[in-house]
Amino acid sequence: MVKQFLPPEQKEKLILELSKKEQITIEDDLLQTHIASEAVLAKDWLNPKEDEIWKDL
Repeated sequence: MVKQFLPPEQKEKLILELSKKEQITIEDDLLQTHIASEAVLAKDWLNPKEDEIWKDL
């Protein structure tokens, strides 16, 4: 699994390498979806309100 918050330039390199493969696996597709979703989800999850809600877990 890709480390969360991979720097953008490293994400771009990873996506480029995956796109060069002749045969894309389901794992490749899931990885690309994960990378694409990360920034959108971070907007909702990485905020003080969420930190407060989850602090006791």
